[in-house]
Amino acid sequence: MSGFFSGTATGSGLHDDHQSTLKALGALEVVLTPRKPPVFDEQIRAVLGETARVLEEDVTLHFAFEETHLFPRIAASGSCGMVEILRSEHDDIRPMAIDLRARILGVLEAGVIGEAAWQDLRLRAGELIAREVFHIQKEEMGLLAALAQVLDDSDDQALVALRGAARG
Repeated sequence: MSGFFSGTATGSGLHDDHQSTLKALGALEVVLTPRKPPVFDEQIRAVLGETARVLEEDVTLHFAFEETHLFPRIAASGSCGMVEILRSEHDDIRPMAIDLRARILGVLEAGVIGEAAWQDLRLRAGELIAREVFHIQKEEMGLLAALAQVLDDSDDQALVALRGAARG
């Protein structure tokens, strides 16, 4: 099984993660488009709930997998600059995603959202979406492409198993 860019099963799994994140962030962006808080209905709840789930998965499982298992291999192959950039972006995105997730969960728990909270959510989500989309583009073009150069079939299969075990 090969990923669109990477030629590795590991890369294919990461690409799927990226697509899931982009889908959730795209849906969030649509929901947050109105300047005034909309009626807090099931569609809004569903989008916010899925966004919270995806953000948790992204900054815990996805980032940790890359940082632990892929960045060292890629750095050892001579692409230290790319790894430093991606790690720095993880360090910037992680607290933003954790904060946004906490705010989303607070809104979901309250079941309502006021004007000030809506504007705050829109601003924070907009910042995160911009950073995350740009980061994913870099990973798709750089990280996933590099995997075919640093992983043999045995490493690739071992990483797929590790990734699967971490996800339960």
